[in-house]
Amino acid sequence: MKPKNKYLDFIICLLFVMGIVISPMTAQAGEIADSVNGVISFEEYYATLRSEYSKRGVNFTIINPDTTKTYTKEQLEKEISQICEEPVREVAVQDSTTELLRNLSPQSVNRTPMPINKTYHTERVVSPNNRPSCYATIRMEASAVIDLQYNQIMSVSGCTTYRTGEASNFYSWRQNSARAWSEGTKTIAATANGQVVFHEQAGGGQVNVYEVNVNFGTMHWTA
Repeated sequence: MKPKNKYLDFIICLLFVMGIVISPMTAQAGEIADSVNGVISFEEYYATLRSEYSKRGVNFTIINPDTTKTYTKEQLEKEISQICEEPVREVAVQDSTTELLRNLSPQSVNRTPMPINKTYHTERVVSPNNRPSCYATIRMEASAVIDLQYNQIMSVSGCTTYRTGEASNFYSWRQNSARAWSEGTKTIAATANGQVVFHEQAGGGQVNVYEVNVNFGTMHWTA
């Protein structure tokens, strides 16, 4: 048996110890470099954005996230600045439209009710961000039969909601509830709520999903 080489053993031992010390130092150096360059993890980027959207009433999720992409604090701050403080806003619309159901002779006007079908509506523009990438208009519509001669409500037909006009990256509208009723003989009231969902392609197969709650409150119109 050959004599043991003490110098060789010492060198091997030294290299082993240096490897243990250098490895965490290398990792730490990488972390410091990322910190200097403002690089953050996907988990931090996603969690922060989700929290910021939640504060504004928007549920934000990501489908097929691109975790290989480089995310920076600067990019995150830009995304946050583009979140709408009020993702749902009311727009001014005409109160109603009128359509005659039947024509009555002048002799019968004083004796016979003159029913017309009247439609009342209001609209909400929905956008989770300040970019034109995601937006849609949701309309709430209530219908009633009005006696035109006495300008009184004869009956309330119902209430519905739907998406109207142009939209971008609109995925779906889900109506949770909608109803209309009369308050006396002169006032129509209606309320509705639901969710608008947007799907926005973000590259690399990633899809950003925004879900916005829309509550019309209680609207009133005069017959």
